[in-house]
Amino acid sequence: MRARESDHWLGLARLAQRFPGVRGPATAEVAAEADDPRFAAYWEASFPGEVPSLAEWVLPQPLSGDTIDLEGNQLQVLSIGQADTAISTALYVPSLAAVVAGDLAYDGVHMMTAETGPAEREQWIANLDVIAGLNPALVVAVTRQSPATTTPKIIAESQQYLRDFSRIAAEETTSAGIVARMVELYPAWENRRTLWHSAKAAIDRKAAP
Repeated sequence: MRARESDHWLGLARLAQRFPGVRGPATAEVAAEADDPRFAAYWEASFPGEVPSLAEWVLPQPLSGDTIDLEGNQLQVLSIGQADTAISTALYVPSLAAVVAGDLAYDGVHMMTAETGPAEREQWIANLDVIAGLNPALVVAVTRQSPATTTPKIIAESQQYLRDFSRIAAEETTSAGIVARMVELYPAWENRRTLWHSAKAAIDRKAAP
């Protein structure tokens, strides 16, 4: 499980119905924050009858180390830190020169910046440099368009998006102003609902004392 937000692991309950005893591994930091019940009502209201209720939740379990063996291949769990939330992870597969970037890199979808301010976005950009430093041949974004891109170029594209968002958010005084300018720069990127949410959060953050 890549991050603490419940949409990353709600499906474990359904998997456990089909495969009793199934576990969802996560870093200790992610597992420790995954049982926050505040989002249960949100998901149940958004997808009535489609997601497990709070009583049905199957929580991720902490890993005992930082590697996972998959049929003889070592998968390295990277505790990245800041991405679209403060505690995020990625998965590195050396045998494939591949990184499963979680929500660290996005692929043609507006990035969820609502939990970040300018400093957090700068750290996010720096954390993307860590991924780039692995020289991956494949980078898989979890939040992506279909068909997906798996080339490393999504690292630099995500970094530029974050720089653009920070610059425009600093210059604009309304959510609509941020959205309009970001759509002008990224007209083909999907999920404008997330962009509106992020823009509102940026304006609210500027207005806070």
